[in-house]
Amino acid sequence: MAHYRSIFISDMHVGGACNYTALRAFLRNNDADTWYIVGDGFGLWEVRRSKQWSPEANIIVQKILRKARKGAKFIIIPGNHDEELRLFEGFEIGNIQILDKVVHTTANGHKFLLIHGDVFDSVVGNKLAKIGSVLYDFLVVVNAVLNWFRKLFGMPFWSFSAVVKRSVKHAVAYIGDFETLLIGLAEREGMDGVICGHDHTPAIKNIHGLQYINCGDWVESLSAVVEHDDGQLELLFFTEH
Repeated sequence: MAHYRSIFISDMHVGGACNYTALRAFLRNNDADTWYIVGDGFGLWEVRRSKQWSPEANIIVQKILRKARKGAKFIIIPGNHDEELRLFEGFEIGNIQILDKVVHTTANGHKFLLIHGDVFDSVVGNKLAKIGSVLYDFLVVVNAVLNWFRKLFGMPFWSFSAVVKRSVKHAVAYIGDFETLLIGLAEREGMDGVICGHDHTPAIKNIHGLQYINCGDWVESLSAVVEHDDGQLELLFFTEH
């Protein structure tokens, strides 16, 4: 099992569109002193709509609780899909804490603002956002069917929904604005960078002299960010092998 100083993971959508097979394997094969769930850890939008909570979702929650019992610290930052958790901001039980915004200092002294990012999404909160969620869930179902056939023929996982998102002009423009707004917030707060989620677009890049880091998600990109013992941050992508 690989062990890191910190692991940053977002948009797991447990209870919703989560790729449970990949997430289970990632949790089984990786550990950290501190885990940050940077928003949308739980797909409560989807749970409210379907009125179902799957056995696979229970397994993920049990794995997280088991790691916490063994000493790993978990900090959960609510997102727009699990915004109900904001009612419990400041809540702490055992090694699990819920906070709306966090400052993380790496081993080499760099300070990062941790925030989901939905606060900058002008669409979130109105009906259009929820319609978009339904359409997105449809793409995820198409994605699952395509990847079932790909796996049957020995082909690797491929995200059809991510390709659709990258090809839509307005989505590309939104991602650029989203990154700029978050970097602006980090700069105003005197940070060296920002670590976020929300738009399901994994990235580590330099913007205006600050580091923009997006954890990605566990629906399309199957990615997370890890901090090594020397403070270096790395973007990891899950593969079946």
